[in-house]
Amino acid sequence: KKIFFIIFLFCFFLLPSAVSAVTYYVSTSGNDSNSGTTTSAPFRTLNYSVSRMASGDVLNVRGGTYFEALEGNIRSNTTIQAYNGETVWMNGSGYRVISFNNQNNIVIDGINIDASNISIDAVKFSGSSTYITFRNLEIRTTTPGELKQGILVADQSDHNTFRNIRVHG
Repeated sequence: KKIFFIIFLFCFFLLPSAVSAVTYYVSTSGNDSNSGTTTSAPFRTLNYSVSRMASGDVLNVRGGTYFEALEGNIRSNTTIQAYNGETVWMNGSGYRVISFNNQNNIVIDGINIDASNISIDAVKFSGSSTYITFRNLEIRTTTPGELKQGILVADQSDHNTFRNIRVHG
């Protein structure tokens, strides 16, 4: 009987706390050597922040402009969101600002994308990237007349959701 009681305690009290999700914070005035787990000690860069995330984690992005791209490094089953309605812009360079490749169950909420400095597309879904939600954001593409995509969905990427999105050149 005692062994069953110990197993019960472990399963219902100790195990869930060991696998609980973490909420992280990133700010243009932060530092990547911070813990990133409070608003007073946020990370500095988006790339470092997403590298720390595990399934179920949330990244709260403080207002400002982040001059970096997230290319295939966002973990599945995570959320990246603007903190308390603050205005957040990602301004990448290179091929694209955000790309997904065989990732799923990701939410991007309130993270505006400035793709005026990229050469191909602002956002790309490739492989089997599914159940990704983009909501409450703006995607600013390049000069009208240039053949570049705001959002490119390729391969077997499906079941993705786009809500309250404004894409313009």
